[in-house]
Amino acid sequence: LLKAHNSQLTMLIDPAEQNLQFFGKCILLLAALIATIVMLRLINSEILIKPEKILLLSILALLTVFSARLLSYLSIQTDLIPSSALIYLIPHALAVLLGAILLGGGAALSLGFWGSFATAIYFDASFSVFVLGIFTTVTATTAARNLHKRSNLYRAGLFVAIVNIIFTSIFYIFNQPELPIFGKQLISCIISAIISTGLTLLLIPLFEKIFGITTDITLLELSDMGHPLLQKMAIQAPGTYHHSLMVATLSQNAAEAIHANSLMVRVCAYYHDIGKLVKPEFFSENIQNSDNPHDKLSPHMSALVIIAHVKEGLTLAKRHKLPEPIIDAIEQHHGNGLIHYFYEKAKKIEESVNESDFRYGGKPATSKEMAILSLADASEAASRSIKKPTPQKISNLIDEIFEIKLHDGQLDHARLTMAEINIIKQSIIFSLSNMLHGRVSYKTDENLSNKSAE
Repeated sequence: LLKAHNSQLTMLIDPAEQNLQFFGKCILLLAALIATIVMLRLINSEILIKPEKILLLSILALLTVFSARLLSYLSIQTDLIPSSALIYLIPHALAVLLGAILLGGGAALSLGFWGSFATAIYFDASFSVFVLGIFTTVTATTAARNLHKRSNLYRAGLFVAIVNIIFTSIFYIFNQPELPIFGKQLISCIISAIISTGLTLLLIPLFEKIFGITTDITLLELSDMGHPLLQKMAIQAPGTYHHSLMVATLSQNAAEAIHANSLMVRVCAYYHDIGKLVKPEFFSENIQNSDNPHDKLSPHMSALVIIAHVKEGLTLAKRHKLPEPIIDAIEQHHGNGLIHYFYEKAKKIEESVNESDFRYGGKPATSKEMAILSLADASEAASRSIKKPTPQKISNLIDEIFEIKLHDGQLDHARLTMAEINIIKQSIIFSLSNMLHGRVSYKTDENLSNKSAE
């Protein structure tokens, strides 16, 4: 009877008036879309210059509206979904959780605003739908920040369910429906949170693969030191392995100091030198008491061997299907910098030396994280040459390294301010000073020495 009554009302509406209402809704949706784009431009403008991320945003933006349309259809055509619980069943959190994990908090807030507004317009400008969507958006975005484990998604889903239940309870006070209806609405809130969480878990790997996005969850999985490449490095190139761990610590501390992605830079540091696995004996950290193989090579040949570790690293990374940030780290941690030692050595032997023969073939750092990795890598490697390290010696050395990187243009594309560069420098100096601090000389116990001699 209700369906028949609704059909009769639709027939009685003047077509011109119906078209006018449709046109008005289109104008409202367009205004909301413009507001969303402006919001996103203010919060995170980088997303809007990458076509693949714009496509992902569009897909996520349609998820909420499509879900509302599907649920509305099922409610009208079947008796599975009661109309009183329909708006509480819409998975507002789905697009928001996916946006927060894949694109960041700014994108999630923008998606949530658009989804809430569009859904509210679809349900005849329902204020309650819009407010519910906004509350869910803020909760899901906050809960999905720094999401480093898949299991943390369940916690985010729980928070969304609690907030939705509180919202439903508040509306119950105003509207005072019958208790069975209120019960169905509460159950719908819980089901919506469960659906949003479950679909997010299923869709994250799919979107990561299709759009080439690396989430913090994937990075955390790669931080497992049991990865075959890291295990191989620990056995075949122990010096490089230890160097990578030290660089990871320096990089993470520096990234935290300027609020960059510390997890990304730490994981990238683990893998940035995997190319040295091909010829580990040609790198100083792996040369222990054995002869230096570079003594038998010309400076040009030595430079070729050193430069090759970047290309070899890229090959290994692609073979093991490592994500894009790690590939960038391998390529950018030296940039197109100069190998000063062998360049100066060649200048002493030859009259004319081509500087480009002694430069790496990569490109300078294009992000804050890659710049931090580059600076930490150079600082840790150089600090090994300090005899009897003191805070002053370490500070002077790091000052020199930063000066060389700046003048050589290795930080030109990293979008770092001079204030941030100074913070990174002070963080690395502090960390290295603690790592390389001198030990107190203890007096030998004569009794213990005599026992050892016996």
